[in-house]
Amino acid sequence: MVATAYSIFAVSQILGVYLVIMSIILFSRKSFYSSLIKNMKADNEVIFLAASIGLLLGIVLVGAHNTWVLAPHLMLTLLSWMVLILSILWLLDPKKMLAITQSMFNERGYNAVVGSMFIFGIILVFRGLQLFIK
Repeated sequence: MVATAYSIFAVSQILGVYLVIMSIILFSRKSFYSSLIKNMKADNEVIFLAASIGLLLGIVLVGAHNTWVLAPHLMLTLLSWMVLILSILWLLDPKKMLAITQSMFNERGYNAVVGSMFIFGIILVFRGLQLFIK
């Protein structure tokens, strides 16, 4: 049980740090990444590669942390399912997903998405540190 709890907290910390770092990078290079998303084409090979890696990551995370109990690792379960479902949607219909993504990343939407990433990352980091605080 201790190893399972430790792995949940470790994965929470890793994903939290990843989200915080990515959100800082996306905020600091806002014009670059905003134009990158606006100019992306649905037939880009990178979309297939990223969605395939996301699908693999989603399957691994859901398989490892599929716990539907109101506890700190529920956030990890929700994030795992979100990665899995979004990756499947990107593989099924990249044109529609790209259109949705481009509409979300307008001026206000970009700040909202990246800010949400930052807040969610901070929450995951602190949830992961709970094992060491008590």
